[in-house]
Amino acid sequence: MEFYLILSNTKKMMKCLIITIMLLSNINIFGQVQDFNDIPKEILGQLNKMGIDDSSLLNCYEGAYLNVIFKDSL
Repeated sequence: MEFYLILSNTKKMMKCLIITIMLLSNINIFGQVQDFNDIPKEILGQLNKMGIDDSSLLNCYEGAYLNVIFKDSL
């Protein structure tokens, strides 16, 4: 009985691991800019103003940057 439970849990863990790997491996394929040349210079010029505060909300520079990065994902 114990062997069956261990085998059952192992199968569940393997399924979860395989699904996680599949999801994470495809995350970089769709909708992301692959080169900094695709990002407008006015946004790249504002990189030093991003991530400097402790707010959990995005500032306007961070929002603009992420909009450009993920523009083709929708």
